[in-house]
Parts: sequence; structure tokens; C-alpha cells
Amino acid sequence: MKYQCMLNDPSFRVGNIDVQSVSRPKDYKHSFKNGREKHGFVYIVSGKMLDSFQDKRLEDICAQKGDMIFIPRKCIYSGTYLEENTTIKIVQFDIISGELPEYLSEPKKIQLSSACELVESFFRPMNEHIPYHPFYYLSRLYELLWRIDESESYVRVPAKYKKLQSAVAELRS
Repeated sequence: MKYQCMLNDPSFRVGNIDVQSVSRPKDYKHSFKNGREKHGFVYIVSGKMLDSFQDKRLEDICAQKGDMIFIPRKCIYSGTYLEENTTIKIVQFDIISGELPEYLSEPKKIQLSSACELVESFFRPMNEHIPYHPFYYLSRLYELLWRIDESESYVRVPAKYKKLQSAVAELRS
């Protein structure tokens, strides 16, 4: 018996990935007056922060320990660390070709139960002194994006199937 699966290319390609871990005191402020240089996922390891956006159509995002937010490239905003020793981990990247999905076109909190594990995996080579390898970071970022896409596809259920959402969620867990 032969099994064959045809894979489609993703609608975008990522590159230029970098990661940062940052700890700041309470009331520390930062701003991107010219917009972010790269797309970024920000995971709050400890503490609490508030991001406010220049575009008044966008609501402020208050994030605390365990939350992950996405802020797209060129987004103009400022942030304030609301608690002492707030620590965040940032995964930034460029789009080399194509475009991100529509649901990642504006800043938002990402609802993803595995966010901590996925973000921490970007820091594993540094913590375990494993040599840098670009394929590792590409695989981590594509997995993060895949997991987010899977969780977003659950949210994008057509109206006629909304009553089945809870049953599908139960089957997934």
C-alpha cells in the first residue's frame, strides 16, 4: 500500500529571527515612535505591562504573566512595565515573501495554552550551550505560527457550525 500526501507551500516565508529576554523595573517606559522594525511575539514571563498604540482604533493591551501578545512590523506604540522586575521574552522576525494571515495584521493577545513552552524553546540552545543553527529557529517559529493558526482556525468556524465548537474543543483536548 502506498501513501502519498501533497504539501502546499505556505503563503509566506519567515527569516531574520532574533530572540531577546528583557527584565525592567516598574514604570519603565519604551516606545517605537517609528514603528517596530520586525513582527514580534512578546511573552510575559513575570510581572505585568501595558502597550498603548498610536492608532486610536486599536485598544490598549494589558498583559501579565503567562500572556503572549503579537505586535506587527511598523506598529507605532509605547509600553509601560507595571510591576517591579517584569520579565518578557521576545521572538522577532521578518516576512521574506508573502503576507501573514489576516488575524496577525494588528496587535492582539494570542490565546495559546502552549505559549510558554513554545517561546521557551527559542531560548533552549542558549540555556544548554547548543551551537546556533538557523534551521532550529526557523522550525521553532514555524511551529509557533502553526499552533497559532490551529487555534485561530477554531475561532474561524463558520456560523452554521458554531454549535459544534464546544464538541470540537472537547475532542481536541
